[in-house]
Amino acid sequence: MKSSLKILFDSNVLISAMFSKNSTPARAIDLAIELGAFTICEQNFEEVSRFIRDETDRPILRAAVSANVDIIISGDKDFLESGIDKPKILTARDFIDQFVDENN
Repeated sequence: MKSSLKILFDSNVLISAMFSKNSTPARAIDLAIELGAFTICEQNFEEVSRFIRDETDRPILRAAVSANVDIIISGDKDFLESGIDKPKILTARDFIDQFVDENN
């Protein structure tokens, strides 16, 4: 199923997904791939490879805006409470709940 959405996953979600293929973050990534909406950026590769978190989150947000993504999937409280409207910021659980309901 192809979607017009572009979804960028924050590095903390990618890292969480690596530890368990049945976790909520892993399922959210699988769903985004199924929707044809999965997007990552160079910053994701750098953060995941170092397993560090950027305290300001500016590089990942800049990447999302530059890539014109519709949604960022994150478990980062700073993102979730930022009040940013575009891109929309969802937890992995909220993403699955919203898109499984919409696509079934």
